[in-house]
Amino acid sequence: MRKLIYVFVALLAFGTNILTVQAEKNHQHSSKGQEQVFDNFFVQLYQEEILTAVKDYYNTDSINIGYDWLDKNYDVVELLQSEPGREYSSSYILKFTVLTHSAFVPNEKAKPLGIDTVTLGVEPILNNKEFNPNGEPVVKFLNFQHNNPPKEK
Repeated sequence: MRKLIYVFVALLAFGTNILTVQAEKNHQHSSKGQEQVFDNFFVQLYQEEILTAVKDYYNTDSINIGYDWLDKNYDVVELLQSEPGREYSSSYILKFTVLTHSAFVPNEKAKPLGIDTVTLGVEPILNNKEFNPNGEPVVKFLNFQHNNPPKEK
């Protein structure tokens, strides 16, 4: 009976170790289903902050942004959460990868300006006025990373 208990405990410990390792694997992007719903939700929720960051970086209001939902090289929306051992400056970090291009001008082709990443820090608890009597912002701009657009073929 003792051997059976030892075997059970060993299997339980081994199984728990495997689950922990699997949870740390890199996320694989999917442009379908529930992930697409969450991505669209976050893009619509923070569209104003994203556009403001892009306009501030390029120092112009004549600019448009888009999203390449099917590109397998990056996620349009990346969500990170602070947790013990992996703390961030905000409870949640949202990274949006946007395709930035010049504003539409009749009879001209829009010029690609960059594949840029806008990083925002979000503190949802601050939406509750009880926890935010001073009216601190719920969303903070953290970073803008510019990457040149791919060369046209």
